[in-house]
Amino acid sequence: MRKVQNIVQKDQDLTNDKKFLSRIVGKSFLKDLKQATLGILVDNGILRDLKTTDMEYVLIPILV
Repeated sequence: MRKVQNIVQKDQDLTNDKKFLSRIVGKSFLKDLKQATLGILVDNGILRDLKTTDMEYVLIPILV
């Protein structure tokens, strides 16, 4: 009975270690992906500062 309990405990420990490592790798990957995506959007001009956009499309046409 003790041998079976020991085998089951080792399997559970291994499973928990794999889950923990996968969480760490997933979070790291998503963090890097978010920063890279935001950088690409800003570089392509898709994501802009709201104040700049308001000045270009609201204030300047009114003045002109």
